[in-house]
Amino acid sequence: MAAPDNELSEHDKVLLEVGRCLNAWSKVEKNLASFFVDLHLPHGVTPLDKYFPLRAAIDAVISFEARLTMIDASVKTSMLADALIKSKWPNLKNRLLKQYKKRHQVAHFELTIINSRPAIQPFPTFSASWSKTGEVPLTSKDIRKRTSVFEELTNETGAYCWYMGRHAVPSQFSPSITRAYLPLIQREAVSTKEEDN
Repeated sequence: MAAPDNELSEHDKVLLEVGRCLNAWSKVEKNLASFFVDLHLPHGVTPLDKYFPLRAAIDAVISFEARLTMIDASVKTSMLADALIKSKWPNLKNRLLKQYKKRHQVAHFELTIINSRPAIQPFPTFSASWSKTGEVPLTSKDIRKRTSVFEELTNETGAYCWYMGRHAVPSQFSPSITRAYLPLIQREAVSTKEEDN
């Protein structure tokens, strides 16, 4: 059994934050794969033999940018996506691209010390270190902020899946679920300070 957070070394606590952050991002990517399939097949009413090939296709694409391009083309041409999805998707897509770059900073690092505290140094290269042009180190607090933003994106991408499914099988969704998810799609393109950090 793993040690409780308070028994971990300071370095291990930073690594735990990295793991939580990357886990939050992986949920975003899973939701996007489901959304892609939902753009092509009615959610909840499609036989699995039609679902699996589409899911396998999007899952086989390694590049996040390429997957977003596939989803973007699907949103624009899908007969299942309504005007709300088509109008709000570009904002979400742009925010996802921005946050994906921030995910890279957490995924590609080495441990370092900043002000006597462990932190991570994104993209640690000899030349960046030598020329002092490297990325700004991230503290546990910085990583937790990113995790929070990624969790919000998980909820928002999940709302897009929910919305697509709602049109296919509206009776499956209670009014309380509708009240929780619909605002996530309808929100205006507002960049929060959390997402900018």
